[in-house]
Amino acid sequence: MTHVTLQRVMVRMLFDQGFTERVRREPAVALAGLELSEREIDWLLEPDPRAWRADADRPARALSVLLQEYPAALALVVQAHGDLAPVQGYFSSTYFHRIIQDKGSMALAFGDYVVALVAGGAIHDPRVTEVARLEQAIVRLHRQALPRGPEVRLDAPFYRLSPDKALHRAAAGTADLHEAIHGALGTRGKDLGRAVLAVRRLPNLPLGAPATEPLLLELARDDGPRVKFLTAAAEITSELFDLLAFSRVPRDFAALVTEVTRLGADPDEAPEVIAGLIGEGVLTAQSP
Repeated sequence: MTHVTLQRVMVRMLFDQGFTERVRREPAVALAGLELSEREIDWLLEPDPRAWRADADRPARALSVLLQEYPAALALVVQAHGDLAPVQGYFSSTYFHRIIQDKGSMALAFGDYVVALVAGGAIHDPRVTEVARLEQAIVRLHRQALPRGPEVRLDAPFYRLSPDKALHRAAAGTADLHEAIHGALGTRGKDLGRAVLAVRRLPNLPLGAPATEPLLLELARDDGPRVKFLTAAAEITSELFDLLAFSRVPRDFAALVTEVTRLGADPDEAPEVIAGLIGEGVLTAQSP
């Protein structure tokens, strides 16, 4: 539907004045590949140009929200560069424009953007890559979360990895670094964004790449008036990681027992291992 395409172009113009100028100067080039009628393009060109600049602080507010999603990675950026200047170009980047036009997640695309900045040399601390990827995985888990947790059932025909859990493999030491940075930020009060911008000394923990650590991300809900999601990253064994990766698609109980046995569990204890994962909510009932 072209009106949806038009709305997304308008969002891009509100965030990126450079794009707005290109649309006004060469609309056929700036909007190439988009199904917009001549009349719809005229609607973009008719307003006073100042209208697109009326809220100049819009990108800064959006960045402050992203700061809440990637606090540890951005704290490392601030420590290395003194401010957030390396990431402020996000709203004029292809990552932002593509995700808005395709109706994706601004926060997930931001993680890709930060990783690309490290690869391109714009961010000088290589640890940012691993921490940003971990926080991106947490963002993805939050996005798929339901208001209520899945029901624990021991009599279902099929089971799979709980939607409240996710698997992530990172450079060795990433989870400890992430936790240590959050600990340092937590000492500065409840305003996480302010804490990130004020940080000057963070734990100097190295990462052990190319060695990796398998992580299980676990979502928890608080009991407050609004549903909030807290996520912990716990290192697990490679065998458990492989079993849970196997259970990303629905499996019956027998198949899970066979797999955990193949991975090294005692055949007599394998059913109890699977039952324990179900009882703990790691594996949940699922239709095939």
